[in-house]
Parts: sequence; C-alpha cells; structure tokens
Amino acid sequence: MKQIITIAIATIFLLAGAAPGFGVGGAVETMRDFQNASHSDTPSFDVTSPVQLLVSRGDAAFRSGRYEEAISDFTMALSKQSSLDKKTTAAIYSRRCGAFLYLNRWDKAFADANAAIALDPGLFNPYDQRGLIYRVRGQLDNAMRDYDTSIRLNPRAVLAFNNRGVVYNHKHQYERAIQDFNDAIRLDPNYANAYMNRGTSYQSLRQFNRAIADYSEAIRRNPRVENAHFNRGNLYFELGDYDRAIADLTEAIRRNGDPKAYPLRAQAYSKKKQPGGGGG
Repeated sequence: MKQIITIAIATIFLLAGAAPGFGVGGAVETMRDFQNASHSDTPSFDVTSPVQLLVSRGDAAFRSGRYEEAISDFTMALSKQSSLDKKTTAAIYSRRCGAFLYLNRWDKAFADANAAIALDPGLFNPYDQRGLIYRVRGQLDNAMRDYDTSIRLNPRAVLAFNNRGVVYNHKHQYERAIQDFNDAIRLDPNYANAYMNRGTSYQSLRQFNRAIADYSEAIRRNPRVENAHFNRGNLYFELGDYDRAIADLTEAIRRNGDPKAYPLRAQAYSKKKQPGGGGG
C-alpha cells in the first residue's frame, strides 16, 4: 500500500501561505505547514539601521509570497551587513535560504544554509533547512545528522522531529519514525502533519485502525492537511470500503486539487460496479 508522507521546514520567522509540493522517491515533500521558530534564536537588529529596514521588508515580501522580492531585500541586507556580526549575518542567510527553498532553487538554498551554519553553528534553523535539501537529494544519512543537530540545539524543534521521522520512515524504520512523530505531537498537539505522517508508519506496520485514526485526527486538526484525505482514501480502497474511499478521494480533489486522487477514485467506482463491490 503506497502512502504519501509530508515533510515541513521552518525558517527564522513566521511563514505564511502555501508552497507547491514536489515528488521525490515516491513521496511528496511539502512546505505547506509551518511553525514559528524560537525567536530567542533570532538576533535582534538595530531599528535605525538600513539592514533592519531591508530585513523587515524582506520578511513582509516573504509572508506575501513574493519570494523574488524577499531574496532581493535579503541580498541587499547582506551587502550592507557588517561581516563582524556573524550571528546577524547567519540569520539573514537563513531567511534567504527559506525563500530559495520556496522557489525550488536547491543549490542556492544549500549554499545559504551552509553559510549560516559556518557563521553561527548554534543556530538550529539552517540545519532543518539543509536537512530538507539532503532529503530531497536522497542523502538520508546526511539529512538525519542535520535533524539530530537541530534537535540537540533546540529540543523543542517540532519540525526537526517531524522531518527526522520522515527519514526514518523512508529507511523503513517505522517504530523509530513513530517515536519522532510522537515527540512532534507532544510538543505541538495541533501539528496535523505529524498525525498524518504517523499514520503512514502505522499503515506500513499494517496497524490499519491506528493509521485511520491518525489520518482522521490530522483532518480534524486541519481539514486541508496535505495528503491525509488521499492516504485515508487509499487505505479504505485497499480494505475494500469503496464508498468511504470515494468520499475521501473526492475531498482530496476538492480541498487540495490532488491529481493522484482521480485515477484511484476511478478504480474505486469501477470496483463498486463489480459483483460484491457494494455498488449498483
């Protein structure tokens, strides 16, 4: 049974809106759900400085989905920022890295994450960002190391727990994945992605009732959570409950425009018409 898992990333500031998902290795990575990273890790700026104005403008552009503008502002801020203030410079690199990630500019994002880490190895966000890039590239061990570091630096890094669980899932280490998703849920009980991802691990372990319960809880927490309707519909299909499968796949299409749901829903309609399929 093929499930879809989701992975998310936080930058230094509150991110808003949604970005398109992308398929890698049979999974769908998404940056739809975001958390507000600890502001204690964000260096303060002098409010009278031109750097502060550029960063604030870049933040506003980012939150509005104007990623090119955000990159331009962060780049100008870096050109004016004193090289002696390494922590602040690292924070700006991490901000720009987030904008590059939204635009799928992996090489530039990778360079910025590395720059941020070199300048301030104690800032946890760039490890989350670089971990995502490693994951996209299929370098799972490198991704795991970065998520381990992020969690060591910030034991409340919800996204690092979630994303490390995704890596464990791809390594078929489902019990360890569940532990990480449990930690993400403990830290943020409203984080729908963690419930959805834990459901995929339970499904892989053939604990179908738990999987359905987690998909349902993810939907209850956030009805638009990426992949939860599709995954639950997919599982209902495999269990032969075609009516519920059709209902969930229809919701996946309606809420998220999920292209994967169309062919599976067509199969469910076809199965219903067969003898014993429950359809007329």
